[in-house]
Amino acid sequence: MKQERIVADFLDQKLYTIKTIFDSVQRINDYTNQLLGCDVKISIKSENMINSIVDEKAQLYYLNGGLPTFAFELSFFISTGKIVEGWLTSQSKTTEFYQLLWLTAEENFDEVTKIKKIEYALLSRNRLLKYLEEEGLTIKDLREKAITISKMEAGAHEKEPHKHFWFFNSTHLAEKPVNIVIKKEVIKKLAIRSGFVE
Repeated sequence: MKQERIVADFLDQKLYTIKTIFDSVQRINDYTNQLLGCDVKISIKSENMINSIVDEKAQLYYLNGGLPTFAFELSFFISTGKIVEGWLTSQSKTTEFYQLLWLTAEENFDEVTKIKKIEYALLSRNRLLKYLEEEGLTIKDLREKAITISKMEAGAHEKEPHKHFWFFNSTHLAEKPVNIVIKKEVIKKLAIRSGFVE
């Protein structure tokens, strides 16, 4: 949580102050809205974004520029052992856009100055889901895949050379999430804005 706050401070200082991109940015600090998938409200009038709800997602475990992919959560387990729908397909989330973040930072960074660079991609949730549907995966398909893969062994599933995405069962993590992993090159093509801030 502390590192997420530091990343948020970095973005507020270095990214969201770029007036040639953002017409307005409002940081949302209340816990209830954050649980619903709202970290900031962003307006980019040239993209018809007016107070759009954005969920910031950072790769905090890979701090050397991040992986050439991004993982989108389909399901996870809570402490009772019940499987719960992940943030990508959950209807309870109010998220309209994801601000996906790849960091270059010192290990265990504890202040803004220890973040050297962040690569970002502002991606419409609907555009992402439409892309997956075009690739043969509806929301219903994604939900079914999450349940099936949660019962399978750890690691990558349905990873094929010609595909730009695959599924991953992270049984080594406490919540055992099932993710759909998508290549960064695809994400950047789908994103409405992407770039670097230092």
